[in-house]
Amino acid sequence: RIQKAEEAYGEALAIKRKLAEANPDAYLPKVAMTLNNLAILYSRTQRIQKAEEAYGEALAAYRNLAEANPDAYLPYVAATLNNLAILYSGTQRIQKAEGAYEEALAAYRKLAEANPDAYLPDFAMILNNLAILYSRTQRIQKAEEAYGEALAIKRKLAEANPDAYLPDVAMTLNNLAILYSATQRIQKAEGAYEEALAAYRNLAEANPDAYLPNVAMTLNNLANLLLSNGRAEEADTHASEAEGILDPFWQARQELHGNQMARILSTRAQIFEVGNKTGEACALARRALAATYDQVIRQSIQKLIERICPTTRA
Repeated sequence: RIQKAEEAYGEALAIKRKLAEANPDAYLPKVAMTLNNLAILYSRTQRIQKAEEAYGEALAAYRNLAEANPDAYLPYVAATLNNLAILYSGTQRIQKAEGAYEEALAAYRKLAEANPDAYLPDFAMILNNLAILYSRTQRIQKAEEAYGEALAIKRKLAEANPDAYLPDVAMTLNNLAILYSATQRIQKAEGAYEEALAAYRNLAEANPDAYLPNVAMTLNNLANLLLSNGRAEEADTHASEAEGILDPFWQARQELHGNQMARILSTRAQIFEVGNKTGEACALARRALAATYDQVIRQSIQKLIERICPTTRA
């Protein structure tokens, strides 16, 4: 089907290019849209150079259109820059990704000033993407500032529409907590995790299937924070609850929830290790290894097993 889709896009693009030569105002937007769709297809099938070329051509077309009609086409410029930034980030071209994100942010800032209801969510999304990039490149202060600005926007949006934006508030709080934890601001990390947890519990009351796994994830994150700061008993309370919440989801769809279950079981194994309960710790670590589908997690758990169960190897 991928090949058929590519052929259909290619044929449509050739027709639209020809039409755009005679009537650019009418058909250049359609050329740019088709190029964007092709770029998404190329990106999903790991044809990175082709994706980059298609995004680049779409961006040039949208820039051209935005010069004459910014209200109509600046949003497309910004969205295409975001897509390009994601592509650059995924291929470790950090400087290019940052430049594209920052240009997209400037565009959305301008759009949001004129029409906040329409564009504040996009503005917050780019801030979040930039914060992740800053965090990965150890620019902690810039990451914190971007997360903070994104969080303030999402809180405001969630006041008017909690169903739509409270999940974003919780996600950003979780990301901030990870940042605080990595920089040893334990009290701030704990506070952010607790607030994220309260938000996910709230959401799970109305939609348990969608949000209980997030409750479990946040409980486990909080458990790891507490464990690393010598609060093993509190950590076990949270990790045990996380396992109980996620277990029915994992039993129903092991491939989907296996990696998260492995993280939770690994946390519990480390808690038992601290309590010198070697047998229970070893059993939990082995269950974690059996649950995971991710090679990086598997390697980490194998090291844990070798440490906890010194007489046997995974």
